[in-house]
Amino acid sequence: MTKIELANNLAEKAGITKAFAKELTDILIAELAEGITKDERTYMPGIGIWTKVEKKARQGRNPKNGDIVQIPAKTVIKFRSSIVIE
Repeated sequence: MTKIELANNLAEKAGITKAFAKELTDILIAELAEGITKDERTYMPGIGIWTKVEKKARQGRNPKNGDIVQIPAKTVIKFRSSIVIE
């Protein structure tokens, strides 16, 4: 599902305009991003947990020619869903 599809579904189910639903979706995403960058862990009940993870520098291989390359350390976002699909 794309951001636009999410906003359209929200507008339809909540009975609001698509423009207002898009604005709400943008605000939600911005708040999530801000929470994730500030905290080590952001939790939304019924959806899941976002955590920041520091990845160490490591060696990897260039898939085109097999050369060994150095991959720098970086911070990534990890998501663990709390939604159970049966």
